[in-house]
Amino acid sequence: MSRCTEQVLILQRVPYGESSLVVRALTRNDGPVHLLARGAHRAKSAFAWTLDLFDELELTYRKPRGGGLATLEKGTVLLRRAALPKNLAAYRAALCGLELCDLVARPGVNEHKLYEVLSQLLGDLDQSGAEAPDDALLARFEAQLLRDLGLFPATNNCAECAGDAPAYLAQEDEAGPRVPFSAEAGGRLCETCALAAKKAGRKVGTLPHRNLAGLERALGGEIHRDRKLAQAVHAIAARFLDFHLGVLPRTHRQFASPAAHR
Repeated sequence: MSRCTEQVLILQRVPYGESSLVVRALTRNDGPVHLLARGAHRAKSAFAWTLDLFDELELTYRKPRGGGLATLEKGTVLLRRAALPKNLAAYRAALCGLELCDLVARPGVNEHKLYEVLSQLLGDLDQSGAEAPDDALLARFEAQLLRDLGLFPATNNCAECAGDAPAYLAQEDEAGPRVPFSAEAGGRLCETCALAAKKAGRKVGTLPHRNLAGLERALGGEIHRDRKLAQAVHAIAARFLDFHLGVLPRTHRQFASPAAHR
């Protein structure tokens, strides 16, 4: 067995037996790990009040040879995010972040960048307060996740031919100019490639140009003051992630804002 000490964020907790927990944690340098916390629910446990979601922790654990559950030996809270669970919108956004990271984290791979993006989301949600731009924070996180996974959609030129993909104005459309868009094709499309994609059986719809441009702006956190735009950008990012991950995350289904229903 090898002993490791890592800074971690808890992604998931599952009861094990009468008093223990199996914890899936995202480490700063060791990727995702499964840990057995023996007796974690006992009153005098060394892990009591330690293995909470959202907090920044330092855990020491032993990894068995050949893989399998690691055994948790010691845990320390480095940063308690006590305000986050008291804000329902922030709590929902944080759960979405945890679930998405749980889906994409790769065992045995250093996921330092993923850890930093998740830590930033949780920290900002903890500090956001009752009037929080939670949709904007979640939209920024999802846009960053798409970028870091190499899945960020084409938002300017056509995803198929890389040529110009001009927006067009439909009659009496209050949302303004729209652009063809296909998650399967990789994002924005020109009219010619959109028609070809439809003929090939791909699903092609349209999005307001303003909302698609907002996805780029979300990377820099520039949509916080426009809640309606933030909700629309979250809906685009969530749809794109759902398609490319091949699964509909529970939090996207249960906690999505009305703008994200599609």
